[in-house]
Amino acid sequence: MTVPGPALGAFLLTVPYVVAVWALAGFYLSLGPSLAHNALHVHTSMVGAAMVATLTGTGAASIFVLRAVGPRTILLVGAGTLVAGVATTLYGSEKSSAIAILTGTAIAGVGFGAGFQSAIRTVMPLVQPHERAALLSSVYTVAYLANCIPSLVAGSLIDRLGFIATTRIYAGLVASLATTAFIGLAFRRNRADAPSSA
Repeated sequence: MTVPGPALGAFLLTVPYVVAVWALAGFYLSLGPSLAHNALHVHTSMVGAAMVATLTGTGAASIFVLRAVGPRTILLVGAGTLVAGVATTLYGSEKSSAIAILTGTAIAGVGFGAGFQSAIRTVMPLVQPHERAALLSSVYTVAYLANCIPSLVAGSLIDRLGFIATTRIYAGLVASLATTAFIGLAFRRNRADAPSSA
């Protein structure tokens, strides 16, 4: 598990985004049924399953639709849709609206699927073929830690803060990380476009 020097800058730039998308996925996989129960007052696991299917389904579709678009553009779009989707889902949970929750989940799914793919497409071309396995291992180690650790912390906070407050904090964390990645990518482009004397 290694991040070679040529990919280090891009890796660090995309880490907040990778953490955001996988933390969001972890939330849906672990706490999605609880969100449906608390926000929509339903006791069937089908709503939680529909939320996970919506997130991963739109994620898969967006990978296919946006496969020819440049990775930086997709990351910018993905970060924006991730923030918008999380905000819409949070609004739906506050208003007990299944339509808003599923709509927000679908919007966030674009950022989850295509955005994560573009993060990989951003870092992998920067290293030699024999270095790619180690770099990909590093990316997925970050991804899977982000998938489980925030969910475990959130689960422990529910007893202390309540489900709604924990959801707000979790949503704020995901949105902040996606926004950080968006700003970092925009700044990187501005630096690249700046005159060399600057």
